[in-house]
Amino acid sequence: SLENFCKKVLKSRIFLGEFKEKRLVSSLNGYRDVIVVDVHTESAIINDMDIVRSKLDYEHFGKSDSHWIGLTKSPDESVLVWTELESFYTFGKYWFQIKTVRFRNNEILLKLKVIRSADDPAPRTVQELPLKWEDIDWPFFERVGQDFLLWGKQQLRNLLISLLSIRIQTNQIVPCIKMVIFGVVFAVISAFHAVQVIGDFGLRFLAELRKIVYVLTPIFLGTLDVFSKIVGGFYMLIAMIWRDSINLRVANRNNFQALPAPRRWTPRRSIRNIQN
Repeated sequence: SLENFCKKVLKSRIFLGEFKEKRLVSSLNGYRDVIVVDVHTESAIINDMDIVRSKLDYEHFGKSDSHWIGLTKSPDESVLVWTELESFYTFGKYWFQIKTVRFRNNEILLKLKVIRSADDPAPRTVQELPLKWEDIDWPFFERVGQDFLLWGKQQLRNLLISLLSIRIQTNQIVPCIKMVIFGVVFAVISAFHAVQVIGDFGLRFLAELRKIVYVLTPIFLGTLDVFSKIVGGFYMLIAMIWRDSINLRVANRNNFQALPAPRRWTPRRSIRNIQN
């Protein structure tokens, strides 16, 4: 359909334009934002816009339900895009992306998305200019995939034709069979020798490992016994020191005896008074 054709040609396209003014469209009874697309910098997309404009003019020419088309030409061959921006923007140059081509009851306009100002530096990371699914030009990737598939089919066809065009003679078959047999025999013999070498290496390795274990086992057990005796002797030394310190404190405690209680003094009577 006409709508699908317009979307296929213009949807998701990116271009540089100048937001110049807002104008009143009397037939629509409303204002539209005017974007000027320079013919010198955006010649490719201007060519596609001209194709879409011509197609729309041809389809709606002479019909009673004529639509106002938001694509016009300026005297200097630049294209004026009459649209409705989603937010308020100051006049200046911006990078725009065509979101879709919208068909209304009495109007056909391009819905644009402002990516960034032309005066801003280009973003260096993906985070500064996030990529969304609707921003990807899927028709372009579809065309590339179809072209690649067609190229692959053509190459496969040429390969089959070249293989079938080869003339096979009797004197060429015998050397080929000999070469195949020689390759198979060589592979079998090489595999047999490889298994033999790996097996011999494994047996020798196990024998040497057994000798090493036999020699190192007494050394390991002797080292373990020495360490156990050192640790046991250290614990016994600590126990003896602890026991001697306890006995010494008990002996010192027994040497300290309590003093006898003080006696009460009573005056003695004189011997004379006793005799009387």
